[in-house]
Amino acid sequence: LSPALMPALVKAFSDNHPEIVLRIVEGNAVELQEMLRRGQLDVAFLYRRMFEHDLSRQDLAAATMHAMLPAEHTKASSASVFVREILDLPLILLDIPPTADAILGILVGLGLDIPPRLRSSNIETIRGYVALGLGFCLTNTIPKHRAGFDGREIAYVPLADHVPQNAITAVTTAGHRPSRRAQMAIDVVRERLEASGIY
Repeated sequence: LSPALMPALVKAFSDNHPEIVLRIVEGNAVELQEMLRRGQLDVAFLYRRMFEHDLSRQDLAAATMHAMLPAEHTKASSASVFVREILDLPLILLDIPPTADAILGILVGLGLDIPPRLRSSNIETIRGYVALGLGFCLTNTIPKHRAGFDGREIAYVPLADHVPQNAITAVTTAGHRPSRRAQMAIDVVRERLEASGIY
């Protein structure tokens, strides 16, 4: 989420509230939510399926699961695709907790036990693998640039399978309203998501 959301957030605060100094922390959902509990963060932005229920959340935008495919794949131009239709390609897994387990759980829920051929914690590396035809990846994040690092094109096709609904959510500590600064950040991110259509 960070590359899609944080630059716009910093720009909005720089332009409209230069007196507020932001500290941006990047990490996985487990780490960020633990920092919230310790009072080290005002707000964390993550996927709803990773939300830990002792905290509080505001859902900001729906997030649709897509198959990331090499542009030359026969299903790359489809309006939607079932996972079973792309199993001529191996699975490439975004290996970030708890994302990896969530994706494997979705596949098991579809009756598919697919061992990943490749794993990476770096989404750009995964895009490079996919662009070269080495496999497919399941993702919620749809960038404006539909290419790997070397410029080879990638397709993002919505899944036709019935999978659990997901969303981009803002997470804060439970029991009280977000601070003014946190709510301002939440509002900026919500506006960014509504305007961009990147999920």
